[in-house]
Amino acid sequence: MEALKLQEYDRALAYVDILLSAESNNRQALDLKDLIKHRMKKDGIIGMAILGGGIAVIGGLAIAAFAASKR
Repeated sequence: MEALKLQEYDRALAYVDILLSAESNNRQALDLKDLIKHRMKKDGIIGMAILGGGIAVIGGLAIAAFAASKR
């Protein structure tokens, strides 16, 4: 599925949901839906880790600048 390869998870999930509305017991579609949700979660966790690291660096720089201005 091209949308999954391009990391367009919402779009890929929408296509799978359309298929599942017609064939609710389609095992491949159910497995693909699980895979999409797993990748969405994984990418979300990685994104939060990057954001958290960036905030920590900015916070450290702010504290260092504040400490330097007190001298």
